[in-house]
Amino acid sequence: MVISPEAQWSSHEDSTGEFALEFGAMPKDIVVFWEDVYPVEHEKPVRGVPMTVDGLIDWMRNDPRLEVSKARNGSIGSLPATVVDVTVATDAENDDPGCPTDVCALFLGFPQWDESWGIAEPQVQRFYLSDVEYGGQTHLFVGVVYPDDPADMETFLPEGEALLETVQVPAEPA
Repeated sequence: MVISPEAQWSSHEDSTGEFALEFGAMPKDIVVFWEDVYPVEHEKPVRGVPMTVDGLIDWMRNDPRLEVSKARNGSIGSLPATVVDVTVATDAENDDPGCPTDVCALFLGFPQWDESWGIAEPQVQRFYLSDVEYGGQTHLFVGVVYPDDPADMETFLPEGEALLETVQVPAEPA
């Protein structure tokens, strides 16, 4: 993957499980990229969910811990993407004893991660999901614009989207 940001970004993780960048002017606001993440409940993989844009979004919509916005079109670089905002459901119970707020939902996993990915109320995470193909296999490619403070979404989103526009990956839409 190649990015060509115009603003000041720094990477705090570049591994097989995640490429994460934080924005210089707002260091708690990040953009992360993943491939082939999967849903989890009680920090265990959920079986039977197709690892596709539709499969993951359908699962998230049916997870009582999450609220998922109406899907809209977007992109990750030149790849078409489906965009949804994810928040913690109003009546969700806390999944994380170390949650910094009253309720956290731990809902995604990846084999190399030590812990599940989650969201704390009242955060909003904007997901960009794309079914891609390379090497004769299909994969789920995900970018997430994630301001730590939901009030930052308005000012951080343009920076995150500008970064997403520069993404180049050796993949084709699936």
